[in-house]
Amino acid sequence: TQNFFRLFLTNMASCLIVVDVQNDGYNGNGASPQESGAFVIPVINALIKSGKFDHVMYTQDWHPEDHCSFQINNPGSQLFETITLPSGRKQKMWRPHCIQNTEGAALHSDLVILEDSVFIKKGTDKTVDSYSAFGVFPEKTELLTSLQTRNVEKVFCVGQAYDYCLGSTALDSAKAGFDTTIIVDATKFIAEETRQEMEQTLKDIGVKEILSTDILEE
Repeated sequence: TQNFFRLFLTNMASCLIVVDVQNDGYNGNGASPQESGAFVIPVINALIKSGKFDHVMYTQDWHPEDHCSFQINNPGSQLFETITLPSGRKQKMWRPHCIQNTEGAALHSDLVILEDSVFIKKGTDKTVDSYSAFGVFPEKTELLTSLQTRNVEKVFCVGQAYDYCLGSTALDSAKAGFDTTIIVDATKFIAEETRQEMEQTLKDIGVKEILSTDILEE
């Protein structure tokens, strides 16, 4: 296993994508009433500082106040139910979170931020909820171009939430042709049922899962 990961990390340009490690998602004030996920930040930091990746990119939910995913913007809806928006899209109702230019949207203060990193903002279009850091039409982020221009072939994903934003980012990464791996002990999820559903979806498309020790101890 160690030789396997050494081969990939040596012969391919690799990127660690740190998905949505923001204050609102790690202090209990996020989209859902989940427990704090701060316990994964030291694992993520160890990976960032390991020097095992050619590039590190950070993604952030960056919602306007009138975003379509906020339950308060959809009168008659209930928190965490799925509704049909006027556009015809299905949308889960969340609490307001990661509102642009607020402390809640900032990257977590305990997170290691490398100089000259790439920062990807998503969810900026009020009409669509881009779980994926690649964006969901009509929103398109700079992530794909950022990976391609750096000749990245192998993507590793950490952060949150496995069953929504992180999983959707890994899924789109694989669809775009990148060799994609989730470092599972550096992630958090919202609910076991949706975690299992995402796990199967990712497995079906060929996304791999490893532990941080597979990289840190190689």
